[in-house]
Amino acid sequence: MLRRLTANIFDFLLVLIIIFSIISIIPQSKNAENISKELNTYLEKDLFSLKGEERNQAIDLAYSLDREMTYLYVVAALVTIVYFIFIPKYLKGKTLGKYFRKIKLVNDDMSEVNYNTLTYRALLNTGLFIIILLPFFVYICNAFWYFNITLILMALQLLFWLISAIILIIKKKSLVDYLTKTKIIEVKRWEN
Repeated sequence: MLRRLTANIFDFLLVLIIIFSIISIIPQSKNAENISKELNTYLEKDLFSLKGEERNQAIDLAYSLDREMTYLYVVAALVTIVYFIFIPKYLKGKTLGKYFRKIKLVNDDMSEVNYNTLTYRALLNTGLFIIILLPFFVYICNAFWYFNITLILMALQLLFWLISAIILIIKKKSLVDYLTKTKIIEVKRWEN
């Protein structure tokens, strides 16, 4: 279980580094810069102390910034898809974290995982469904609904991770493993 945990931490940190590296080289629009500066005046305060109109202005600014920067979701989605779907398929069930920790993902019958299984796991385990849905919601919802939908989706993802972690501790297999009929196994150095 420790190998799996350290592999997951490595993978998520590496994905975040890749995403932020790509985002840092993409120039921000002037409008996004102005919105960001204005939003920072609210973020310097205690967000829970914001009331009424001040709170609504902060929400509207965050919403406007998300609308200006939806390309960030595209970058995050593409990196997540490549790292958690294409790389494990190419490396026969391993991400880079799993490769270094000498573990891999297989189906319960020990066969190699396919793209459908890897996609389903990525949607559930990495928050990919949130990354994909939020750009749509930012354009079809107003600021109030977008903010609340975002909170609900993130809470559901956290709840999924918590339940999955509890099941992993008790049963040695995570919720996503049960849902996708997969398991993590140890591999020898010379194995694929």
